[in-house]
Amino acid sequence: MDTKNAYAVIKRARQILKSAKPRHVAQKTHQDYMNLGARVMNDKKLLKEARTANTYYKRLSAYNYCVDYSIRSLLAKQDREQKTKAHGWTGTVKRLERAIREYDEAQAIKGDKPTDFEPKQSKRKHVRGLPPQWTQQYWENVDKGNKYAPVIALLLISGVRPAELQKGVQITFHEKHVVLFVTIWGAKCRGDGSSGQKERVVAFDCEGLPPDSPEMFLVRHYLAQPNAAEDGVFIQANAKALYNYVSRLSRKIWPRRKHHVTPYTFRHILSATLKKSERFDDEMIAKVLGHASCRSQLEYGSVRQGGRGSSILDVRAEKTPRPHKNPNKNPR
Repeated sequence: MDTKNAYAVIKRARQILKSAKPRHVAQKTHQDYMNLGARVMNDKKLLKEARTANTYYKRLSAYNYCVDYSIRSLLAKQDREQKTKAHGWTGTVKRLERAIREYDEAQAIKGDKPTDFEPKQSKRKHVRGLPPQWTQQYWENVDKGNKYAPVIALLLISGVRPAELQKGVQITFHEKHVVLFVTIWGAKCRGDGSSGQKERVVAFDCEGLPPDSPEMFLVRHYLAQPNAAEDGVFIQANAKALYNYVSRLSRKIWPRRKHHVTPYTFRHILSATLKKSERFDDEMIAKVLGHASCRSQLEYGSVRQGGRGSSILDVRAEKTPRPHKNPNKNPR
């Protein structure tokens, strides 16, 4: 490649990046996108073969991210090579040219999406048809000596994500005020802060609660641990193993149900319960669920699915959730 053509390629790459919005994602998301994007890059049929819209857009997003990252990386590399007068910088530009061709192909694909997707499988379906007091029935069937008992208690009262439980959740207890504090380090958080809450602390009023409630079980679990007052108590669970435990117990309790309870079902029912209560506004619900936007509540349980109430007293989050853009569209 001669110098003139090389500079034309570099100019085009800069134009592409100027029009593209940089994406800031967590390291794990970056790695997942790069792996999936590379697969799509090598086999475009993966886009056509997507059975659901969610899978299609996930693959397309990963593909675009991978192409964008390749252009940025190669452009930066050739810049360094030019400055140091490194031998063979035109070889990097050739790779950059191939990345640009991939970019052009990705742009063409955007307008050629499949239309025969299967219907979306909403997680809300797991809540439908369950008995009115199913959470209480589920908790009664949990073996309180099982290692997952504290985890299930946390799912019931806080709606914590399985990925957050895999990181570890901290509980502390204020004996004087009989308040249980649950500190959650968020999942689904972007580096630019546009989604998720990096940290949230949910306070639960335990005064007067029945001894067999999930909250009081956690209080007893906390008090039984040495050095709990100094360090708090950390509760962790492998997300996949937790899913298996939760669904297995669900099948045992309700063997005739088609859709069984999963860890996310507790999150949906908590959202529905908070929406049903007049004590919680959209901003507070978003904080409890670890959302950066009130709009995210649209994807979760509806008011009619809500339970009797919640012991949540207050919640502190890293940032104030963005209000819903359309005030006429009620997240509830």
